Amino acid sequence: MRTSLETLEVSDPVNHSLEAVLPGVHSRLSTMQREMAMGFQQLKIWQATIDTCITQSAGMTRQNQVTAAQLVSIASTMLGWGNRGMGVGGGAGQASPDSSLLNSFQQANSSQQQAANDEDDANENDDFGKAKRHILIKRHQSLYTIYYEWYGLESSKDQPIVGGFEKCEEIFKSSWRKKHSDAEKKHFSRLKSIIKGLKKKAVTEGSDMQEVVGILESSFTQDCKKSISVMVEWMMTKKLIPEGKKRATST
Repeated sequence: MRTSLETLEVSDPVNHSLEAVLPGVHSRLSTMQREMAMGFQQLKIWQATIDTCITQSAGMTRQNQVTAAQLVSIASTMLGWGNRGMGVGGGAGQASPDSSLLNSFQQANSSQQQAANDEDDANENDDFGKAKRHILIKRHQSLYTIYYEWYGLESSKDQPIVGGFEKCEEIFKSSWRKKHSDAEKKHFSRLKSIIKGLKKKAVTEGSDMQEVVGILESSFTQDCKKSISVMVEWMMTKKLIPEGKKRATST
């Protein structure tokens, strides 16, 4: 019985001497040190790459800025994976050794997104933004108001920008009304056809544009019952607008 107890005591791992376990502890710590050194070296490479992206994105368009911000976000995620893979960091609430680096990437990402938002806000305040936000007059009581709205005069002075719809079409083509509804697009197309008819009559008769509006005012208010679609058809019958541009009469 005594022999068995002595053998048991010797084989008990708790009873190993400090000198016996130190080599293993040292080996384990050395391995962890090498892994962490390799990890931090990789982090430096990521940092240099992302810093370059951030610098280059300063003069980029909105779309490219978003792409750069996405790269930063991806790198931040990779850093999080790196921390878990290397076993870096302590318990809950304890910052890992590279947390400041991760924070700097996240702040850069936030700055890029804020810059893009600021650019959008600036665009909304320029002429293009004003044109996009403009609401078309749905019903016109006079041919004059169609003329005014198109050229940004009188009751529509400088709306949506100086020069009215004519200037919007000249500068922005159709892009300023790209988000209009189908009904608004059809309405605008009819307004444009009426203006073309007025221009053609003015050129044909050698008259001033506004003088032509005065001549056709009664045709719009009385014959066409103040209906834009009916006015378009009326102009077609007068050969002021090509038949191919005919639009169905609204009910």
